[in-house]
Amino acid sequence: MRRDLSTVLDELRSGLLQSAANAGLRLTEVEMVLPMDLLVVLRDGGVTLLADVPRSRADDPWRSVEASRLSIRWRALDNEEATR
Repeated sequence: MRRDLSTVLDELRSGLLQSAANAGLRLTEVEMVLPMDLLVVLRDGGVTLLADVPRSRADDPWRSVEASRLSIRWRALDNEEATR
């Protein structure tokens, strides 16, 4: 089920942080490339990007070379970097 891209990204980030915390780690940088099922929707006079990651290997289209891919990098910033 596709959802707002921001929701998917929030869930990915939260899951990473929770997994790291459970292992007693603090993440300072994470980079990943994920296959994404994307759909552009026009609604309420604007554009919304709906997305989700494949839920199983049975979702064959994501394995093709033509599948959409999301490259994302999260990095912790120190106070000086954050205020620039």
